[in-house]
Amino acid sequence: MAQEQNRTVNQHLTTTVHFDDRTALHLSQAFNQETSLEGLLGLIHSQLAALNGIHGLHYAHTDLGLDITLGRRAHHTADYNLAANEQELGTLTLYFPRRQHEAEIQTCEDLLSLAFTALRNHVEKLTLSQASPAAEEGLGQEEKADALVLVALDGYQQMRERDGDEWSQIVMSSVHSQIKEGLRQADGVYQISDDLVAVLLPRTTREQAHEVAQKIRVLVASLHLASGRDNADSAMAEQQLTVSMGISDAKLASTAEEVMANAKTALTVARDQGRNTIQAYDEALVSQLGIG
Repeated sequence: MAQEQNRTVNQHLTTTVHFDDRTALHLSQAFNQETSLEGLLGLIHSQLAALNGIHGLHYAHTDLGLDITLGRRAHHTADYNLAANEQELGTLTLYFPRRQHEAEIQTCEDLLSLAFTALRNHVEKLTLSQASPAAEEGLGQEEKADALVLVALDGYQQMRERDGDEWSQIVMSSVHSQIKEGLRQADGVYQISDDLVAVLLPRTTREQAHEVAQKIRVLVASLHLASGRDNADSAMAEQQLTVSMGISDAKLASTAEEVMANAKTALTVARDQGRNTIQAYDEALVSQLGIG
C-alpha cells in the first residue's frame, strides 16, 4: 500500500536535529545562492536524492501557473502545503521508492526548512513580477543579496585557559542562543567552531547587515541579564562579553564559499583592530588589502 502523508512546512521550523551547524550553514548558503526557482528545486531534489534516496519531486503553485516535476514519480509520497503566515507558497510532493520511517521523513523536513527562506523569496519575487510589469523591470535594481556575519567571541582562548573547556562551551552556547533568539526567524544562526558563530541573513544589504551586527553586539553584551542559572549568571556578570564580526555579501562573490572566505577575511581585519569591532568586506577593504 502506498504511503501518503499530508504535512505542512512553514517558517517556524528550525533545523537542529539531523544536520550539524557547518552542514546546515553550507546548505543554507547554497539554497540562497540559487538565482531561479527551478534551480532551487533542482538543488533540493539532488540533495534529497543523495540524503534519502528520493526518486523525484513535484512542485505546484496554481496562482503563479507553476507545475514542475523533477525525477520520476513513485508509489510512496509525502505531500507538503507550504505557507508563510497568510501567504501560500505552493505544494510540494516527494516521491520515495519505499515506505519511509518517521525519522527519515523528519530528515527530509529538516532539509526543506533550510531551503524554506530561499523558496519563499523566489515565490514573492514571481508574485511581484506578475502583479506589476513595472516592478519586474526594476526588480534587478532593488533585489537584495544575501549577507553573512561571522561572530567571534573576544578573548575566547584566554577564557578557555582560565575557566576550562566546559565553561567556555556553556558561554558559547549561550552566545549562540542569545543571537538566535534576538534575530528574525528567517535568519540562520549556526555555531561553526568553538568560538565562531555564523549568521546568514537572506535578502539583506551590506548596510542592513551592519545594523544587524550592531544588534548582535548589544545582544552579547547584555547576555548576563538573560541568564536564568545562578552560577552562570554570576560568572557572566563578572565579565563583559564582546565580539568581533566580519560581514560579507554575495555582491563581491560568485559562490557561497567565496562569501564565507570574504567574511573570514573581514573578521581577521576586525580582530586585528581590537575587541568589539565590526568590519565589512567591501570595495574599500579590497583596495586596502590589495585583493584582486
